[in-house]
Amino acid sequence: MSGDPDSQVTFIPRAERHKKIKKKKKRKRSYYLFVSLLVIVFTIILILSRTMIFDQTNQNGSFLAANLEDSTKTMIQKHTNNLDKRFQVKETEKEANEEEQKTDENADPPIESHEENEAQEEVESTENIEQTNTLTADFVLEHKVKKGETLYSITMLYYASGKYQKEVEAYNGITDPETEIMEGMILQIPDPHYKVVHKVNEGESLLSISQKYYGTEDYAGSLAQYNDIKNPNHLPYDTRIHIPNPSSLKKNVPITPSSSEKPTYKIVISKKSNQLTVYDGDRPVKSFSVGTGKDESKTPEGEFKIINKLEEPWYRAQDIPGGDPTNPLGSHWLGLSVPGTDGTTYGIHGTNDPSTIGKYVSLGCIRMNNSGVKWLYQNIPLETSVHITNK
Repeated sequence: MSGDPDSQVTFIPRAERHKKIKKKKKRKRSYYLFVSLLVIVFTIILILSRTMIFDQTNQNGSFLAANLEDSTKTMIQKHTNNLDKRFQVKETEKEANEEEQKTDENADPPIESHEENEAQEEVESTENIEQTNTLTADFVLEHKVKKGETLYSITMLYYASGKYQKEVEAYNGITDPETEIMEGMILQIPDPHYKVVHKVNEGESLLSISQKYYGTEDYAGSLAQYNDIKNPNHLPYDTRIHIPNPSSLKKNVPITPSSSEKPTYKIVISKKSNQLTVYDGDRPVKSFSVGTGKDESKTPEGEFKIINKLEEPWYRAQDIPGGDPTNPLGSHWLGLSVPGTDGTTYGIHGTNDPSTIGKYVSLGCIRMNNSGVKWLYQNIPLETSVHITNK
């Protein structure tokens, strides 16, 4: 076997392989040993470090506890000192007050002279006068006290509240309203909240003024009574009317002038200017824009009278009932005594088309806005003269 060259070659590598395997096993053992040593060393270091941290924490905790104990003792000591000082101050003040009280008891009582009393009263009176004089108002209204009125009812009228009594008292120098407020006296009302004075403009009536301030015409009669207007159907230009709180007025009071003051109305209609003017005697009271005939011959000229008055008239030509929105006669009718008619052919009436007012559009009647013809219906009596002219 030793003489075979191939077997000799094969044997040598196997021996070397065995050597290599032994070396590898030896290296592995060395590696495992080294790793084990590292783990042991790391564990020892970790244990030592934790021990040191624990010791340091205990030391710090002891230090903090000691500091906290010292601080607490200092605070308690300061608080105790402050309490002692306050107690000493209170005791001192108490002793001083007792001594002062004893001194006051032994002293003679003060004597007020008659002159000092008079001086004090004069100062107080001056202060009251100055206080009254300092009251100012942006607007002052005069009120004539009526029978049965009190300061409370007057302030309710002008301010809708009784809490303004003191202001009205001070402004008028009143000290006892129960005895000083008398019928007929004039009170100055500073800055009233509600009541105002209205100056009548051209063409205005109590109906339009009531509508303006109260949103309804129902207070027109009450306004006439409140302002003592003898002839409510005649309001001269620039007349001043007091407008009170509506709570003091009644609704739907008839607008009737006194028998001695009844107006003598007449109506003049100009086809040339399409204007209807109401006169009381020779004085113009109201003026309205109207619509007249499509040509001059449609609307008759001459002197006529109002012979009938209708509310919500029926339009017979097209059989349209009164009050219907399509009724061309509008809300009211005042029939004229044109010869050969019975007051149902020609008349003054309202309209359902306000755009035609002021134009030549009708078949012969005098056409007005419904608000205007309503005023005529309510205020112009039967037999009133109506003069229609082309001038």
